[in-house]
Amino acid sequence: CLNPWQRQDGASQQARVHERRSAMPLAAGSSYFLSGVMQGKKADGDGIAGTVPQDYRQQMRAAIVAADASATVVEPWDLLAALCQELYPEGTPQADMFCDNAHVKRAFSMCMDAAAAADVVVSYLPEASMGSAVEIHTAHAAGKTILVVAPGTMAQNWVVRSYAERTFASIEELGTWLSATVAVESKP
Repeated sequence: CLNPWQRQDGASQQARVHERRSAMPLAAGSSYFLSGVMQGKKADGDGIAGTVPQDYRQQMRAAIVAADASATVVEPWDLLAALCQELYPEGTPQADMFCDNAHVKRAFSMCMDAAAAADVVVSYLPEASMGSAVEIHTAHAAGKTILVVAPGTMAQNWVVRSYAERTFASIEELGTWLSATVAVESKP
């Protein structure tokens, strides 16, 4: 397999970035941005009906909080709900929200800023997600830790392989790793 990160001197840029970033501990009380597929390939329907099932978000939140009760979990859906309250009068149908590109850009930028501000981005990617890819890229550019749950062949996705500090096959595997890592690294 051709490694696009391979340099002529044989060193792997990706491996060096991974080593540098792996040295950053997951401290107790860290902030975690929940990333993952929302629309994915299903960009039809209004509001939640236009998304893939979102039950994974509660499972990721539970895994994080079980490992670190003092963690702050940043949920993009909560950010969007707060923005909708600001932008739209109460009772506005979901079909009438985010029709204006300026509102979409504001919401997207808000989520990117939140991903870059968090200590850790945890992304669930059972399929490719353009929004999650941008969140991951933005957080990586800000020097943040990227953890990705990528079941099956998604573990071979170039975004996952390029940016994830750690990749997990399941949310359960993520939770086990977080429990061991935060518990060890937060002890005095």
